[in-house]
Amino acid sequence: MTKIILIDDTTIHIEGYKNIITMESEQVCIQCQKKRLMIYGEKLKIETFSNVELNVYGLITKIEWMKI
Repeated sequence: MTKIILIDDTTIHIEGYKNIITMESEQVCIQCQKKRLMIYGEKLKIETFSNVELNVYGLITKIEWMKI
């Protein structure tokens, strides 16, 4: 199970992810347990992460799940 906590439009906390697929300043793709999480925005960056959780910071404009 993947848990997501959105804090305003500036931070997203993700628990239970598997892998970081792509990391760009306007798009981040995270492989979760069954789907991929796409995060779109401006000046996105990953500042805090471990093997089970991570935080994405920046101006978050859109979040969507993608089936793989």
